[in-house]
Parts: sequence; structure tokens; C-alpha cells
Amino acid sequence: MMLCSACGFNNQTGVMQCGQCRAALEPLITDVLSPGSRLARGAYTVGKVLGQGGFGITYLGSDTRLVRPVAIKEFFPENCRRQGTTVVSVGSWTSETYADAKQKFLLEGQTLAKFNHPSIVRVFYAFEENNTVYIVMEYLRGKTLAERVTEAGGRLDETEALTYVREVGEALQVIHRANFLHRDIKPENIMLTQDQRTVLIDFGTAREYVSDRTQTHSVTFTPGYAPLEQYAQRSQKTPSTDIYALAATLYFLLTGETPVAATDRAVGVELRTVQQLNPAVRSTVSAAIEQAMAIQVTQRPQSVEAFLRQFAVAQPAQVRETWMCTATLTGHAAGSTWLAGIRNVALSPDGTTIASASEDKTIKLWNLMTQTEICTLSGHQNWVRAVVFSPDGSVLISGSDDRTIRVWNWRTGQILQTFTEHQGSIATLAVMMNGNSTVLASGSDDKTVKLWEIEAGQESLITFSGHPNFVQSVAFSPDGHLLVSADFDGKIKIWSLSQRCEIFHLDDTFYGIRTIAISPSGQTLVTAGRDGKIKLRNFPTGESRQTLTAQPGSFLGGGIESVAISPDERLIASASDDEKNIKLWNLVTGECIQTLIGHLKGVTSVVFSPDGQTLISGSYDKTIKLWQCTQK
Repeated sequence: MMLCSACGFNNQTGVMQCGQCRAALEPLITDVLSPGSRLARGAYTVGKVLGQGGFGITYLGSDTRLVRPVAIKEFFPENCRRQGTTVVSVGSWTSETYADAKQKFLLEGQTLAKFNHPSIVRVFYAFEENNTVYIVMEYLRGKTLAERVTEAGGRLDETEALTYVREVGEALQVIHRANFLHRDIKPENIMLTQDQRTVLIDFGTAREYVSDRTQTHSVTFTPGYAPLEQYAQRSQKTPSTDIYALAATLYFLLTGETPVAATDRAVGVELRTVQQLNPAVRSTVSAAIEQAMAIQVTQRPQSVEAFLRQFAVAQPAQVRETWMCTATLTGHAAGSTWLAGIRNVALSPDGTTIASASEDKTIKLWNLMTQTEICTLSGHQNWVRAVVFSPDGSVLISGSDDRTIRVWNWRTGQILQTFTEHQGSIATLAVMMNGNSTVLASGSDDKTVKLWEIEAGQESLITFSGHPNFVQSVAFSPDGHLLVSADFDGKIKIWSLSQRCEIFHLDDTFYGIRTIAISPSGQTLVTAGRDGKIKLRNFPTGESRQTLTAQPGSFLGGGIESVAISPDERLIASASDDEKNIKLWNLVTGECIQTLIGHLKGVTSVVFSPDGQTLISGSYDKTIKLWQCTQK
């Protein structure tokens, strides 16, 4: 980006004239860190430059511990120089003004680190080094909202535009509840990512505010998106400051035009309404934008909720979804104990075939559409505790108390391979694709986790040791870089697959963990166990985010046997052994939205269908139940 020194507008790199005030732009010439430079004692390496503005340089970097790309933002104001890797303030910068600006940049990182929301860019670390500050954050792949408008031919339709504004509005509610203002909301600071998120970025001007108090803040603004009070150093700034900018952003999305600057409007320049520029927009939407962009602070909505509520008035009433049992599948024989029943269920990647693993030593395959049994796979000599389909659907893999792992051609019933290295029961399996190779992780009562390449033969690739008790659950990160395992002592370990070692661990609960799941976006780790609690953590940092209480804890009881995250990351399903039910939770708010009752014994396993409209459960009562979302 290129910052206009005349008006402060951020322009695309390479343009010769400011897009806001038409002043001539001089390209910024700065020293940059050499590719391969290491920061934070080697925790991060620096790659190519992604962009630079008047106050900093953003690099594509690498997190060497977690083996993932990151964005590294370096504080590097105009007129500074670099001696080796050390940043030196020269020109108009005194040591005092530089130190003050550097601390404000550090505050940006500390501010962002307070928030955890899918529509707020995530900060992993902020630190001082080389006489400057670095902010390490998630690397967002995608395009800005401004670029989306250009791509769409100059403006967006109302439905698409309101979708983006609602998602940013939800993020702003989180920010405002923490008594912060963003102060620079505009299309260039909103990213549409490849994983379908709308993300608010660039918190460089974010500041804490105190309600009903006049405060002194630095004057920073983008003409057209900043309200009049933002031009003053001393003024009362409230959430309505950001609401003005959010409304101005919606104005641009629907018209393709940057709104008239508030200073020009204050002296009589007319702001044409959205409907005048785009008659296809509903009058209620146009009026809501006009009200939110009122010059007088008191005439605007005083909360984001109130602003967004105006767009919901003309929308169809949303029906709360209801889940109902639509089928019960039976056929597994009784096992050798009173616990006899189904230990695990899995669904093929195309969503057509259910696999159930039972204490009757068999695996059964079921047609989800017709709800009929297809066949029975026999061969294990003891309870089958885990079953999983390969991501390409070519094979089915099972783990048993007979200490073996079997790979099946599930369409023919043929056993393709048998793995026998574990010295204890196989409790859990996870699988991913690495190019054309199928990589399997297995966790065992022998306290180890093993990695296998299905196509390579019957010897494991590596054994991860260090768990003090039975390994109960394993899961791969969606990007394939990390493996997470949890044990009966409540220990969670995160392993680097490239370095083939543990990179850190967490102590969760002395009750023991029974199940873990990682969200499809790779941002949330969910754990649960005998204490009856479901814990949500930021992933991969492991920071605790929220704890949901599903049932009273019991050291001797089964607790929560299984958790699953819906493909759209709206819901968590938890399966209870003691209470014989399934609970559905809103992943964002933590609200329990429904309890599903029907199984006669403990529920051992849950899995969502790929479209998120069907939930499949298995139980010690030897049945599989299908639950459908009947309203949405």
C-alpha cells in the first residue's frame, strides 16, 4: 500500500496519483529485512514483502515451530533507516516521538490479541526486537472488499453486501464490548478469505474508549469513511464512530462510490442517497445507511446491534432449527459384557455410507439414503473401537482391542493390510491425504501414537511417545502440519509432522480426556472428557476460550465420549455416556440449543454429514440413530 501524505488515504502499491485527493504519490523507498532473517530467537523467519505503508512493512513469514505461514508486520515509519537489522529513527523522528509511536504499534498487537472471532484477524505474538516492534498474525489468503467490488463490475447486489456488513458488524460488537473502537473501517480493511471468512484487518488506529467522556486521541482518518468527530483531536468518540464507517462501507458496496467526506458535508456538500445512485436497493436499506451516516452523533444508531436490526426488518423471520430422530438402525449382536454396543461411527466422504464399529467384533456398513444394512466386515478378534474412511473414500480403516489395525476395501470386504506394532488396544484413528499418500495416525492403550503410510506397507513411519496414560483421541490439523493427541490423564500434546517431535503440550483436566476435534478452518480445538465439560481453545496456540458444562463430572463415569463440529462451524455436538443424550451447542455463543434424547444407553460417537444437515450417533444400546435438521 502507498500512503498519501496529503490526506492519509491508503492507495494500491504502484499508482502515481492518490485515489482520494488526486495528489501525486511518491513511492516509499525503505530497507527491508533480507529473506531468511530470523526473529524471536528463530521462532519466525522472514520471506517476501507483502506490502508497506507509511508506518510499517508486512512480510510473508514462517512459524518454524508450528510449520505454518504467517504475516509479520514490522514497525518501520517513513524516514527511518536500517543499520544491519536494527531500525534507526532519523529525519523528523526524535527518540521520544519514535518510542511513543513504537509503543502505539505494540498496542495494536496487544489489542488484537484480546479478541477471538472468525471475522477479526488473529494475532499470535507481538514483541520488540531490532529497536522496533513485530506483530505476528494469521496469513490471510484472499482479496479485499474493495477488490471484490471491482471484480463485480463496480458495485454489489444488496444481499451480498449485507452479508459482508453483518459479519463485520458481529466482529465490531465483540470489539465494542471490550471498550475498543476500530476507527478505520473501510473496504480496503476488510478481507474475503479463501476459507469463506469476512475478516476485519488493520487495527493500527484502534483505541480504547470510555463511555460519555471526552478523550484525546491521535487524529487518523480516511476521508469518506470517517465521521466528523474523528477529525478532532479532543472529542467524545463512541461506537457510533465505527457505525458511521460501517454504513459508509455499505454505501460504497451498493453504489461503487466513496461517500462525500464528512468535512465537506458539514459545509453543505450533498451526500446523495444510496437509492438515488442504485434504485435497485430497498428504500429501508438506503434510509438506514443515511441515518447511520448522520453528521450529528446523537442521530445515529448507538449500537451495532441497532444498526443491523434495521436490515432484518424486511427479511423473512428466521426459524430456529430443530433436530429430530428420523431413523434407528439395528443389527449389531450383543457383546460379551453389559456395555456391549457400538463404539464408533464414521461417514464416507461422499456422505452415502455409514460405518459402525461394535463390541461384537464386527464393522457394519449402512446406506444412509435407504437406511439399510449393506454388509458386515468380520476379521477382528476383539471389540472394534475405532473406524474411519480415508479422505478419498477408497479404503476403510479399523482399530480393535485385538491390538491390530485393519485396512479394508470396504466395497468388496477384502482386508488389504493388517498393522500389528501396537502393544495395546487401538482406541482412536485419524487419517489425512499427503499428496497421493494416505497417512494414518493411531492412538493406543500402550500410551503411544503411531503414524503409518497406508500405501507403503505394514511398518509404521514413526512412533510418538510421552503420554503418561492411554491415548484416547487423535486429530490432524486441516493443513496437515500438526497432529494433536489426548490421553486418559488429561494431557494434550501437539506434534509437528515435519519435525517429527512434540512442540508443546497442555494439561487439561485430571479427569481425563475422551475426545478431541479440530474445526474445519483449523482455528478451534474442542476437547471433552469425564469431567462433563467441553473446552474450546484457540488452535494451534492452545489458549483457553470457553468452557461448556454438559453434565456433572465423575471420575468413574464415562462423561463426554465424543464431540463433532459441523462443517459450517456453527454447531458442536457432544455425546454423553452417563446421561444417554446428545447436546447441540452454538459454537460462537456457547449456548446449548437442543438436547437430543432417544438412546437407551450411553452415546459413544457422533458425526455430521458433509452438508451439516444430518447427525449420526452410535450407542452402547447397539443402535445407530439418524437426526435431521428439519427447520433452519
